[in-house]
Amino acid sequence: ADEFALQLEMAIASGFFRPGDVLVLDNASIHNGGDNSNLEEWLYDTVGVLLVFLPARSPELNPIEQVRKILVNKLQRVPL
Repeated sequence: ADEFALQLEMAIASGFFRPGDVLVLDNASIHNGGDNSNLEEWLYDTVGVLLVFLPARSPELNPIEQVRKILVNKLQRVPL
């Protein structure tokens, strides 16, 4: 969780986020708990970024899971 917070701080300092942006996170353990418990309110109050968590067990809503599915399908067709 500390590493995630550090990465967010670096992104904010670099100007990566702009007011009105939406940051979508899955429920990975790195995104929750510890000092991240007030992250949603802090991020909105400090930078104006809305934080949205995907529902648990919803890989169909996570774009990287869609990419993974395509790669797995392609790799399954490759003869070994």
